Amino acid sequence: MVRQDYNFLSDDELLTLIRLDDALAFKALFSRYYNSLCKFTSIYVNDNALAEEIIADVFIKLWEARAKSNIEKVKSYLFTAARNQSFTLLKKKPLKVTYCEHLEEYSEVLSDERSPLSIMRSRETQQEIIKLIDTLPIRQREVLLMSRLSDISNEEIALVLNLSLKTVQSTLYEAIRELRSKIFRKEQSSDI
Repeated sequence: MVRQDYNFLSDDELLTLIRLDDALAFKALFSRYYNSLCKFTSIYVNDNALAEEIIADVFIKLWEARAKSNIEKVKSYLFTAARNQSFTLLKKKPLKVTYCEHLEEYSEVLSDERSPLSIMRSRETQQEIIKLIDTLPIRQREVLLMSRLSDISNEEIALVLNLSLKTVQSTLYEAIRELRSKIFRKEQSSDI
């Protein structure tokens, strides 16, 4: 019996094996998408523990319905299910970003100075950017965070949000343009 390396199988091949009750294929699919799905979900729920719980539920439901599922594109299915489950849990709670570890990582990489004052300034700047992101229209905020924080391709965003690729591209462009404008206005007002 030849042992398969599941990490080299495509999503479609893994899904086929999962439908045949292959737990190792399921584990490989879980490992492939767990982290990015948690990052993606945390955009909506703003709570890492809750995001992990949502993703665990999504994968449990996938496993329980494996034999009778008619999933064609498993990646799109997972992201859409995670998004829908986030919305179900949030109901009408507004989307709000309060912390973004990725922005902090980038600010530390870009900063040559490690003095306490420079670190404090970079954290203040990060919080200001997060506040400005919160002021964007919800669709722009959603696309921007999915693209830049969860590192999801425009094509995948289009599938998950049920938008055309052109709409995603223009929304992302508008979000970045609006954010730059807000940052510029903020800098201008603080210089006075």
